[in-house]
Amino acid sequence: MPSFGIDSLIDQLPVDERKKKKLRSEMEADLDQPVRIIGAGQAGVGKSTLLRSIFDVKEEDIPSSITTDATSAETTEFESFQIENEDGFKIEFTDGPGLGESISRNEELIPKWIEEIRKHHLLYWVLDASSRDIAHIQRNMNKILNETGYHDRIVVVLNKIDQIELERSDRKKGAQGWNEKYNVPTDELEKQIEKRTNDIISKLSNIGIPEDKIVPCSALKRWNHGEVLDELIESLPEDQQIKVSANRDVADVRELVSDDVLEEVE
Repeated sequence: MPSFGIDSLIDQLPVDERKKKKLRSEMEADLDQPVRIIGAGQAGVGKSTLLRSIFDVKEEDIPSSITTDATSAETTEFESFQIENEDGFKIEFTDGPGLGESISRNEELIPKWIEEIRKHHLLYWVLDASSRDIAHIQRNMNKILNETGYHDRIVVVLNKIDQIELERSDRKKGAQGWNEKYNVPTDELEKQIEKRTNDIISKLSNIGIPEDKIVPCSALKRWNHGEVLDELIESLPEDQQIKVSANRDVADVRELVSDDVLEEVE
């Protein structure tokens, strides 16, 4: 029994000893059962890229039907894969057919999504932050949440923030959206990210999704994925939070900036 992993993680929790003892017992009894997380979103929004960005998952370990979005385009099937760390903590990820292809297809798929989501501890929904068209996503999300009751078990990830267009005036001045040297958005892009995020927060608040459940990030640039992971963990039941924490692979900021920046500070 890999009790060292359990003990070291539980000891970090801000709870009293009685609660730690209860959690330790639950974790040891439940160690073989994975945390089940399901990801929704249109084809090409970057769900598998996000997983690789946050967790220690190699691309070859993700089924090709997920990495290529084959499940999103044609089938009505769901596919899962599992990762496990050296202490035995398991996470199972499920992907499924994309929502948003057409109204008739949504009507066919939404009941299947509702049934599948209920088998999981958490739903994360990835949106393309560079796209302004979310009305149909809002409708699908509302229907699914009302049926599953997962309003407090969802995290909405606004991916691809590095692809949001700058204001036309900034583009004319030659401004860049991404600072490659420090791997952060430029000031001009920061303003657009804030504007887009606030717009989506306003729209999704109408269907009962709290502001803190909506997190912008760039999976490709590995920007702000620590906040995404923190929100995923916080939205899980306590006994499942520990398993996800043990699998986190969020990079230190020093891993993400360019070499010449590191030379300047060392």
